[in-house]
Amino acid sequence: MTPPPSPRRDPPFRTGEIVADEHFTDRSREVAVTQRAMLRSGRLLLTGERRLGKSSILRQARLHATARGATVVALDLWTVSSLEEVVRRIVAAVPWSWSWRERLQRLWLDLGITLGVTADPTGAPMFTLTSAPGELRGARAREVFLQLLARLDAVAGESGDPVALVLDEFQRMEEVDRGAGAGALLRSAVQESHHLAFVCAGSTLTLVRELVGPEGPLHGIFDELAVGPIEPALLAAWIEDRLRSHGVEPADGTGARVVAWAGPRTEDVLRLAREVWDGGITSGAVFPSDIPAAVGRIVSDRRSTYERIWVDLAPSQRGVLRALADGAVQLTARETIRSYALPTPAGVLKALGRLQTQHLVNAVGDAISDPYLSEWVLMHAMPDGRSRSELDRGDPQA
Repeated sequence: MTPPPSPRRDPPFRTGEIVADEHFTDRSREVAVTQRAMLRSGRLLLTGERRLGKSSILRQARLHATARGATVVALDLWTVSSLEEVVRRIVAAVPWSWSWRERLQRLWLDLGITLGVTADPTGAPMFTLTSAPGELRGARAREVFLQLLARLDAVAGESGDPVALVLDEFQRMEEVDRGAGAGALLRSAVQESHHLAFVCAGSTLTLVRELVGPEGPLHGIFDELAVGPIEPALLAAWIEDRLRSHGVEPADGTGARVVAWAGPRTEDVLRLAREVWDGGITSGAVFPSDIPAAVGRIVSDRRSTYERIWVDLAPSQRGVLRALADGAVQLTARETIRSYALPTPAGVLKALGRLQTQHLVNAVGDAISDPYLSEWVLMHAMPDGRSRSELDRGDPQA
């Protein structure tokens, strides 16, 4: 008989990656809506702040849609720096196994572009765009973008099967091409497609609202699906079930304490749950009182990252982060400005806006987005060197 896998080699929680199947919890409604859009030439936009699980929803829906005969061309645009890069990623994202790939290849070659073949990280073959007529920038990049999608739409129509284009962090097109009408470009692509499904996700909420608002270029184009936090009790119960199934018995309230401390973002919760599990492997049990040490280990592991972030911030931005980490509510109040050496109220709002653009502060502006960065600020960046002796943020017993 083959022995069960070691818990240390098979962690119950995956972080820093897009998950599916047993590592994916809840979100059944969101997955169903997204899958339906992929299968029915829908136009769907998922919105929500980062680390809430939008990418995992896209992946899970993609798995289900593919199993039902759909072809999904999926791109993560978070790291793109130009529209040219978007174009290249579209080419590379076409599944090599698609039976209509060669037909699409011929249509794309008619545009005068040159395609190559390389291997993706798994070793599977994939297209690359090796050259295009003229500089693939500015107007030319926008033209090629529309032409690529028009031909993808045509092949989708010929195939008769569902074909979906998934643009994760789609707002990056606008961010890297600000003022050049990237939102209007996407609108044109969507409106001129008759067979292709468009499923987008965005986390820069101020920009997303600008794009889809009454005066925005994408107004009325997409059905919108807001992705918020998972219901705390459900997530806490799931965490405790996963701990038990991987050799660690949680004491009552452990899951709830993990969720309360790290919430509301799913990625942050699972990171803490994994660290708690890792600390309990030897003894086979974990308790709510183990959470402070787990948080400390995460903060220590990330210290160099947080130090690099801190060094690059302006003094006013550091002051705002100190105030938020310390629980300040009214950032522009006279007492807050005095206590944390902040600039004028206008300067505070400017610093806050910049921090939001960098995704260091949430969209509401009342908390640091990363709870572990917030803890690092308290432990290492306060003027008096203070740190919390008891990490009790959101403690259900408090």
